[in-house]
Amino acid sequence: MRERIIFVLFFLCFFANSLFAQEAPVVVGASSPLVADLVKNIGGKRVEILLFPNWQKAKAFFWMGKDLEPKVYDSLLKIKDIPQEVLLGFIPRIDGNPYEYFDALAVKSFIYRVSKVLKLLDLAGEGYYQRNLSRYSVAIEGTFREGKWSMARFKEKTVYTLSPHFSYLLKGLGLKEVRVSLENLSSVKGILIDDPKNPLKEPVPKGVILVRLLADLSGEVNTYLGLIKENIVALSLAFSQLM
Repeated sequence: MRERIIFVLFFLCFFANSLFAQEAPVVVGASSPLVADLVKNIGGKRVEILLFPNWQKAKAFFWMGKDLEPKVYDSLLKIKDIPQEVLLGFIPRIDGNPYEYFDALAVKSFIYRVSKVLKLLDLAGEGYYQRNLSRYSVAIEGTFREGKWSMARFKEKTVYTLSPHFSYLLKGLGLKEVRVSLENLSSVKGILIDDPKNPLKEPVPKGVILVRLLADLSGEVNTYLGLIKENIVALSLAFSQLM
């Protein structure tokens, strides 16, 4: 009887240790809070995310590519023996514009690749990652679809821009983008989207509504979908001022 009790206790301890080992989170790296939010929506409780530059212990690295993140690229070059399959997290380029995180199709491609990497590192979590991928893909599609619907009355309206940051977003909302330079602002009439990297410091000409969209997460807007919604609201309010 005593031996049977000892065996049962041993089995329970072994099972508990095995379960704990299986549930230990996969440590991955993200180049920014925005990327971390995308990864977290797929990895959920099964991942621990380290932010660049303190991500040396990560087993996979997710980033946006060297066009937007040259310092991250240099850091990755210094980490030796990184298997290529865990570097698939960067958002792929389509037409030379690196700001593809404002394109629904590119972001869905990104999170799909995130799920593939996580499944490779954590086979036991395959079903969990797949469910999160399906849920989040629907949420992304819904956010962009609702945004396009809310902007339908402004379809094909012209929006002037000083940089390519929001080209994908404007196209996805059915708006017409016209790129202008600082030298010809006097000819602009209507909505002008500021350059988030080099914001205007001088007053804009009369008849111009300056809109400052968000290019990244902030203290108040700390999720990717929140970022998209906030920018759509800002554009809608700007168009309302023109009416």
